[in-house]
Amino acid sequence: MKIRGHRVDLGEIESVLLEHPSVSEAVVSLVPATPGDAAPSELCAYIVLAEPSTDQHVVGELAAAASQRLPAYMVPTFVDIISALPVMPSGKVDRSTLPDPTRRRLTAHTGPVIGPRTAHEARIRDIWAHAFGVPAAELSVEANFFDDLGGHSLLAATVVSALRETDIGATFSIRDLYSHPTVRSITTMLATPRSQAPVAANVALTHADTDVARAGGIQLAVIYLFLLITTLPVSYVYTKNDGFVSVPVLFEMLAAIMLTYLSVRWFLPVIAARPLAAGITPGRYALWGPTYVRLWTLDLLLAVGALPVVSGSPLMSIYLRILGANIGHRTTIATSSISLPTLVEIGAGARSGTARPSGPGAWNPAWSWSTRSSSNQGRSSARTSSWNQDRRSERARCSAINRSCRPDTWFRRKRGGRARPLFPPNTRTRRWRR
Repeated sequence: MKIRGHRVDLGEIESVLLEHPSVSEAVVSLVPATPGDAAPSELCAYIVLAEPSTDQHVVGELAAAASQRLPAYMVPTFVDIISALPVMPSGKVDRSTLPDPTRRRLTAHTGPVIGPRTAHEARIRDIWAHAFGVPAAELSVEANFFDDLGGHSLLAATVVSALRETDIGATFSIRDLYSHPTVRSITTMLATPRSQAPVAANVALTHADTDVARAGGIQLAVIYLFLLITTLPVSYVYTKNDGFVSVPVLFEMLAAIMLTYLSVRWFLPVIAARPLAAGITPGRYALWGPTYVRLWTLDLLLAVGALPVVSGSPLMSIYLRILGANIGHRTTIATSSISLPTLVEIGAGARSGTARPSGPGAWNPAWSWSTRSSSNQGRSSARTSSWNQDRRSERARCSAINRSCRPDTWFRRKRGGRARPLFPPNTRTRRWRR
C-alpha cells in the first residue's frame, strides 16, 4: 500500500517491531490521522507485550529502533498496546476488527519534559499538542518537531496554518519551522523583530560568453582526443597495409579492435580517474569552470568504462579502490551510478544497489546463496505448463506450413480430401492427459 506517495511493505515494519524482546506480536495498519473519514491515513502499530508490567519504556525504544532501521515514511505514527490481536479462523490477523486507535504517538524518550516559561510558549505548545494528538503536559518545549516527535511535511503544514490563524505567528512559514524545530526556538524567533529592509530580488546568474566558449572548446578537444584514441589502432593497421585487405590484415584489424576495447574501457579510466579528480572536495564550483570541465571529462570516461561490467561482482570493490574510492571489505555494490569515486566511502559489510529479491531466479547477498527455483509448484502446474508449451508449438508449426487447423489439434490435409487428425482420438487424448 501507499503512504504519502511511497509504497510501503507492512510486513517489513512488523518485522522490525518484533525484533524487540518485549514484543510478542505486532501488526501495522492504516488508520485515519484524526477522527473522521475524510482525514488522511497514517500508520498505526498494534503491539502485544510479553510482560506488560516489566517494560515501562518500550514505546520509546521501539520509536528509536524504527527511526534507525526504517525510512521516515515507514515509521508508524501511532502505537497502541493491546492485550491480544484479533484473529480469523485461519489464524491470520483480522485487521478489520482491530480496535479504534487511541492515536498515541510513537515517540522516543529524549529526556525530561520541559514546561513553557511564557504564555507564548504555552500557546505554541498547545497548538503542537493538538496537531500531534498528545496531552500538552507531555510535550516538551525542547522536543524536536521531526526527530523527537516524528513530524513530517503534512503535519508541518497543519501546524504552520494553525499558527498563522493566531496573532503570534501571522508571518510564520514552513521554512521557519525547519530552521526552528522546537517550541522554544520558535518563540524566540517570533519575539525577535525582523529586519524591515526590502529583500533583494533573486537575480539570475549569468556566464560570460568567453567562459562558455572556452569550456566548449576544451570539451570539443576532449571528444576529438577520445575519438583519436579509439580509432588510432585501426587507422594504423589500415595505413600500414596501404588499404589492402586480406586474411592476415583482417586478423590485424581484429587485434587492433581488441586493443582499442581494452584500452578505452579498462585502462584509460583507471589511468585518468585519479588525476582528473585530484583536489576536488565537496563544495560549490562555477559552471563552465575548470572543475566543471574536469568532472565532465571524468563522467565521460566512467560512462564508457568497466563499471557496468563489474557491477554486482566481487571485482567492483577492487575496481572502485583503483579509481580512488574508500571501500571496506566484504562489500556488495550492484550499481554503476558513481560519478566521482574519490568522494565515495562505503563501510565494511555494506550492500548498495541491491533490491529486494523477487521471482523464481532472485538472489540476495544476505542469504550467502544464489537460489534458483521454479515459480510453478506441484505436478498439475507442470502439466499445465507443458500443455501450454505444446499448444504454442502447434501454433508455430501450423503457421509455418500454412495449413488451417485448430489450436489444440494437429491435422493432415490430403489434396482434394477432408482434414484428418494426425493422431487417433484416443491417442491424442491420452497424450494431453499425460
